[in-house]
Amino acid sequence: MKNYNEMTDEELNQELDFITIERKKRRVEKEEREFLKLIIKGFTCKDIAVRYGHIPEYHGDDERYSFYVKYNGKLWDFYYGKSDQGAGDWWPEPEDEMFLTPLTKFIPAGFSEACENAYMYRGTHEQALEQLKKHGITDIEKADW
Repeated sequence: MKNYNEMTDEELNQELDFITIERKKRRVEKEEREFLKLIIKGFTCKDIAVRYGHIPEYHGDDERYSFYVKYNGKLWDFYYGKSDQGAGDWWPEPEDEMFLTPLTKFIPAGFSEACENAYMYRGTHEQALEQLKKHGITDIEKADW
């Protein structure tokens, strides 16, 4: 064990930097492992799809990421229960409108909501894609909006 009383301030700062980096790395790895085991309402990260893109007049050059649950071959919006093919054959009854709210736990750290189901990422687009894949989300496509 190191004797911190005998270390210089510079050595202590280096030690602190090392410990801080190591703790963050371990926290992130633990979060990723737990995320891969996450089951909510019977869904796992493999049931989550992401579509990304931007509309210059609304987003500028920033990409937006939208999260969906895949069910019966369709993509269902976490918020509104809509799919490209239309809702109706599966989406919960109106009185159960909060059914999918817990699914937002499948949105990895680093993504923040810009508006309903349109998330921004703190970092580059490449980093966003890497973060999604690290969290087991592999159904990722460019949107046509």
